Amino acid sequence: MQDAQQEDGGLSSTVPFAKHVPPVDPAWPTAYPQIAMLLYHHYGDIRILQQHYDSIKAYVRGNVASGRCKLHTNGYR
Repeated sequence: MQDAQQEDGGLSSTVPFAKHVPPVDPAWPTAYPQIAMLLYHHYGDIRILQQHYDSIKAYVRGNVASGRCKLHTNGYR
């Protein structure tokens, strides 16, 4: 996933990229930090988090924090 990341931190809804129509399904990109944490918890090896920290941080800042990754509520709150 790190190799397919865009400059602004964005990730495609599939990696490797496949043609899709926006908005991107957030399920795939959000798997990136989850998988890193699961690997850390399973193996106890901090290197996986060290290796992917900057990419995950860019994803969160570029997509989640900016509001590009929003839940569509269809008018319900």
